[in-house]
Amino acid sequence: MGNKSIEIFLFAHGTGAIDSSGRRNVAGVESSGHPVVQVAEQSLKRGTLSMVILLAFLLLLFYGAGNINCSTVNHKNMTDMLSLLDFKAATNDPTGALRSWDRSVHYYNSTGVRCSQGNPGRVAALQLPGECLSGEITPSLENLTFLKVLNLSSNGFSGQLTPLNQLIELVLLDLSSNSFQGIIPDPLTNCSNLKILDLSRNMLEGPVPTKIGSLYNLLAIDLSSNNLTGVVPPTISNATELQLLNLQYNQVVRPHTTVNLQSDIPYEVRRIIISYKETYRFLSGLITIQMEHNNLTGGIPTSLGNLLNLNMLNLSTNNLSGTIPVVLGDLQLLSKLDISYTRLRGAIPRNGVFENAAAVSLDGNWELCGGATDLHVPSCRHYQKNMVCRRPNLCRRPPSA
Repeated sequence: MGNKSIEIFLFAHGTGAIDSSGRRNVAGVESSGHPVVQVAEQSLKRGTLSMVILLAFLLLLFYGAGNINCSTVNHKNMTDMLSLLDFKAATNDPTGALRSWDRSVHYYNSTGVRCSQGNPGRVAALQLPGECLSGEITPSLENLTFLKVLNLSSNGFSGQLTPLNQLIELVLLDLSSNSFQGIIPDPLTNCSNLKILDLSRNMLEGPVPTKIGSLYNLLAIDLSSNNLTGVVPPTISNATELQLLNLQYNQVVRPHTTVNLQSDIPYEVRRIIISYKETYRFLSGLITIQMEHNNLTGGIPTSLGNLLNLNMLNLSTNNLSGTIPVVLGDLQLLSKLDISYTRLRGAIPRNGVFENAAAVSLDGNWELCGGATDLHVPSCRHYQKNMVCRRPNLCRRPPSA
């Protein structure tokens, strides 16, 4: 496979959000000069490596589940076959994606199934994304004890998440874009080799498990677009290899006490996407904050001015109020700021990022004034005199002299 085709594959699957901080390491495996690995490293540095691609690297390059003809081995262990057949029996399959699964010795070459090169007769990968499957995941999948990759994303699976605590070899778990409900089970945190965990775009609720910090090898966690509540557990700092934490589009709430993670979060955590308003003030290494479409209230904290490495801040479509902190203009690396469709008011700073109209989005804030000419916002004097406001119920005329 040439580099060019891999680049197309990378972009075809969208952009990921992993920043490797320049480390020459993909999924915990040191580079040996392999062209595919080199492309992966370059993509990590550019932030373009998606979880799907990382799955391919893990599976095909490093874990021996690929083109081996599994039908030629002597299958003495029937555990995996019976587990898959039980899964098939409990799964609604309107398109016949699982029709090739049967009791023949060729089942290991069936749709979505790859066997282990190092452990003949055992399943190493089960990949069935976007196959229109539905139903509940059967506990029998826990018998696939050599499974390293489980990808059931973009289907219609529902019900409670199966704990899967017996899958200690699991490296990647992708159950995103389904209809799973309930809490994230603690036993899932027994999968100590897990590097990628993607449960995004489901209907999960409750807190992020405190025990998730016991997954020391995690590179990426994506729990976005659920109904999670609570706070980011401090134990997440135990995952010292973590490069992506995505919790946006949830219903997290402000804690009664502030959680100080400054001494615990490793410096390598360079890109974190969260919807928890307080946490970022302690993460000085952040380069990107995306918290759009949440229920954030109150003012923009001035402590953001301490994030000297920040280059992108998106707080759009929230219920923020108050004025824009001048300290945002002091962030020399900040090159993209989106605070559109909030309830901010008052004068727009004139320093830093606010000098570049192309870098700032202020749409939908009818009570802002001033700023650089290119922003095309009414002057504060004009605003005070003439009440240029598209929401009259929020306007108050200045008292007469």
